[in-house]
Amino acid sequence: MGFLPEDRIPDGTTLFNIVQRVGGTVGIGLLVSLFTVREKAQVQAAASQHHLSSSQVLTAVNHPAHASAVVVHLVQNAETSGFHDVIGIIAGISLVGFLLAVAIRTPQTGEPVQRVRD
Repeated sequence: MGFLPEDRIPDGTTLFNIVQRVGGTVGIGLLVSLFTVREKAQVQAAASQHHLSSSQVLTAVNHPAHASAVVVHLVQNAETSGFHDVIGIIAGISLVGFLLAVAIRTPQTGEPVQRVRD
């Protein structure tokens, strides 16, 4: 906002708020989609590795009281692994954002600041 003329700061603030809210909404949607994909992949991998049928997996997910404790445990561990995958991705994205934020430099005090003009 420091580069905007004083009469344009309200417009800049509005634009910043809109971008922030839309970005947050899209980001949450992407994270939920990513979690769903990773969870499904982890459950399928566990089912394949332990030779579980799809009915056993569905019963463990939807009605854990009616499924074998071992199958429920395997499915829950697979779901947790999918969650951990997403947390790792979030941490990576956060690290990239942090590094980019640190790389942003402010103009030196001797340099003239260029203002945006209409």
